[in-house]
Amino acid sequence: MQLTKTNHVTVNVIDSIMGSGKTTWMIETIKQDKHPKYIVVTPTLSEVTRIIKECPNAQFKEPETKQHTKKYFSLRELIKDGDNIVTTHAMFKYMTQEILSDIQLQGYNLLVDEALTCVEIYDEISPKDLRLIFENNLVYVDPETYRLCWNNDEHGDYKGRFDEIKRRCTNGNLVYFKERTMLWEFPMEFLSAFKSIWIMTYMFKGSTMANYLQADGTTNVMYSLKGKSARGLAPTLIPYSENNEKEIKDSIRELVDVYEGKLNDIGQSKGKRHNPLSKNWFQNTATEEEIKQIKRNLYSFFRYQLNSKSEDNIWTTFGSMKHKAKGIRGKLRGKGYDKGFISNNTKATNSYIDKQNVAYVQNTFYHPTVASYFTERNVVVHNDLHALSEMLQLIWRTRIRKFESINVYVPSSRMRGLLQDWLDSNNDKELAMKISANK
Repeated sequence: MQLTKTNHVTVNVIDSIMGSGKTTWMIETIKQDKHPKYIVVTPTLSEVTRIIKECPNAQFKEPETKQHTKKYFSLRELIKDGDNIVTTHAMFKYMTQEILSDIQLQGYNLLVDEALTCVEIYDEISPKDLRLIFENNLVYVDPETYRLCWNNDEHGDYKGRFDEIKRRCTNGNLVYFKERTMLWEFPMEFLSAFKSIWIMTYMFKGSTMANYLQADGTTNVMYSLKGKSARGLAPTLIPYSENNEKEIKDSIRELVDVYEGKLNDIGQSKGKRHNPLSKNWFQNTATEEEIKQIKRNLYSFFRYQLNSKSEDNIWTTFGSMKHKAKGIRGKLRGKGYDKGFISNNTKATNSYIDKQNVAYVQNTFYHPTVASYFTERNVVVHNDLHALSEMLQLIWRTRIRKFESINVYVPSSRMRGLLQDWLDSNNDKELAMKISANK
């Protein structure tokens, strides 16, 4: 797949370990700017509140989020007025093509806390409806970009059940990848409208955003941080080539107790094609008895291995906070631990900073279709780094953020091995060697 590349965006990436002060660096940078002009994007509403509170000089405003229709209007009006804006990743997706010129005119700098999900499966249209919009000539596929485009020549005044598809086509969000497969993609034009772009994350190489930028030919300038923040002072920005995690790793290795024992048997891989606890395994392979065994294991870990109080525990698997009884989470619900569930993509929140015990009950992989999309665009997908970064982000919601001991249950042999490789390494080169050697 040879898609048109823009090759004209430069992105600055601060890739630094959890607890190294990325958010502190961002806040201090804003506070020291005499003429701040920023749009700040962060994963959670609590971080939105924090940034507004700690950067009074910028007079940040948050877009209205109460009604679906107001999301576009509020963000657009704030940008037109030239206000400094802080919002969430989810809200940032509501950017539209019509406000790009205003962003450029205002000279905004973009600060992103944690890498954005730039490409994902679009499943809000059924295969039947997808076939219908093609048969009725409502859409067509651009041969150079593979974007799904609305046929404005014949149906420009269309109003009806496919209004949302029309809006997303106009916005450049939809990519028709292979037969009957739709992807949602963040349009590169949105990034090119900013004066500068800074992304603060960890293990950027394993993110979809890194793959997305590489596929487009974007230039990434890599940095890291040195010196843990103290007394409100920001750490020092350094070239990524000088990054070394030894000091902080030495502080945490003895604080992370990774369970080793029979409760891990359920996650033992038996070959390259055997991936227990993966989403596909849960949905298509796991027997009823294996599901029951995982539930018994979870109860045993928290109750008998640790004798812990329920308020000290969190656990995760594939599923959401909203749908308790549905999907994989619903299958694994059980007495004594269910209330401690958190979503597996939880990031950038201190809501669980007093939790001592965590169970990560899944084997994480890139979505195969998204991985295939990047592979066909000549991008190497780092599945293990992606899995490891997702797991670390969740584990680091606990009190390890305060450099206090935690207990971790990771029954997947693959995921547990990645965690141990990470704990035993001091930089990305050492980590890559360990992962390669243990395959």
